[in-house]
Amino acid sequence: MDVFEERRTFSDPNRVVLQTQNIRLSSIRITDLTRLTLYRNGSDYRLDTYSDRIEIDRIPTGRIADGEAVLVSYTYTLGSDFELDTFSQQFGIRQNFDFGLSPYYRLRWQDQTLSPSDATGGIEDDITSNLLGLEYRWKGLRLSAEVEDYDSTINPYRAVRLTGDYRHRFKTGATGSVRARWTDMNRRPPQERDTEFFTLEGRYRHPIVKGLIAEGMILYRHEEDSLSGNDDGLDLDLSLEWLIRQTEFRMTFEYGQFEDSFAESDNMSLYFQLRRKF
Repeated sequence: MDVFEERRTFSDPNRVVLQTQNIRLSSIRITDLTRLTLYRNGSDYRLDTYSDRIEIDRIPTGRIADGEAVLVSYTYTLGSDFELDTFSQQFGIRQNFDFGLSPYYRLRWQDQTLSPSDATGGIEDDITSNLLGLEYRWKGLRLSAEVEDYDSTINPYRAVRLTGDYRHRFKTGATGSVRARWTDMNRRPPQERDTEFFTLEGRYRHPIVKGLIAEGMILYRHEEDSLSGNDDGLDLDLSLEWLIRQTEFRMTFEYGQFEDSFAESDNMSLYFQLRRKF
């Protein structure tokens, strides 16, 4: 059986989980949403296999960005005929106060039934997720905190997330932003794993003359994982964007440095983009 271009999203430190059994590893194919970029196993992502699932982990120095949606295709062997019925419900409530505070709650509930119950090739994944959050906004400042209890047959965990970002527009027309994000995730049996993840990102966009814009971004990330160890990474992007009517020309320089428990790598790239709007 073939699964063709299933849309998934990478969001560190969460992994993309394929819960279908009997997947041929060599058949897994991941592209961007345009289908023009084919990502490579070992340089853009890595595969971890377990008895009941396959986890796809984004490699920070690869071409897949944090938060990017991708298309995943693969082939699996159907052990026997079965039906997997899914019944799911979602509920959310949010209260926005005038002084900028917004508490919210989200519930996700899923029940799956496999028929016949002893069929091979399918796995029931019953989910009950309770997420409680609090957000505060004031001018360009946004702070948020979340606690999620994700009870799942396949991939249960408990997570605490803290996020803060600030955006400012200067009188010159330039814009700048700073964003920090911290996540503590405790995965429960059958695959116990503790992950602490932190990122700090800064962006600055400055108009030089009409139609010519300079932009810079720096991103630092640090991850501590009870199974894979610790890693640190630094990304720097510098670009010039030139707009002439319907034509956009962009030159970008990228530098990345990544170090984990096994190796250290550095990479640099310079590329040009030309886009015409009709």
